[in-house]
Amino acid sequence: RSTEDNLTATMKDALSENTNRLPVKQDSVESQLKRVDATRVDADDIVEKILQTQDFSLDSSAEEEGLRLFVGPGGSTAFGSHHLPNRVGSGAYEQVVIKR
Repeated sequence: RSTEDNLTATMKDALSENTNRLPVKQDSVESQLKRVDATRVDADDIVEKILQTQDFSLDSSAEEEGLRLFVGPGGSTAFGSHHLPNRVGSGAYEQVVIKR
């Protein structure tokens, strides 16, 4: 019985220790969360700032550069520069022009 008494006493001590500990205050948890949130960067703000600093207008030189669409024999298509027809030996590729 002395072993059972020791176990019971140990369990009682453990329970009283747990009840004597200070409970975690909800306020401190909330304040920690607020501090963490205050250090986070808002992704939407970053994207908005990037979009505001960009110039999305097309200049006239953009029409002369970049990829072009070509249609070849049998409806085959190819993307490339204005030199594509010279590089493609078989068949005549014609540039597709879309008017605004």
